[in-house]
Amino acid sequence: MAFRKTALEMARTAVYSLHKSSTREHIQKKAAEWKIKIDIIAKLQYNLRASYKIHKRKSVDIEVDLTQFSF
Repeated sequence: MAFRKTALEMARTAVYSLHKSSTREHIQKKAAEWKIKIDIIAKLQYNLRASYKIHKRKSVDIEVDLTQFSF
């Protein structure tokens, strides 16, 4: 969340980001605390590939939200 907070401090109109859908409530809570408007622009499936040898599957689909934070 620190990265998003810094982006919002630097932005003039809006910040867009991707978040795991499972974290939506936390993201919305933080936006309310920061008095920032939040809109879920799209709900998407993202194919996340294995990045370490310890990963058992080659890839996994995760649900993500394309989010717009605005003032």
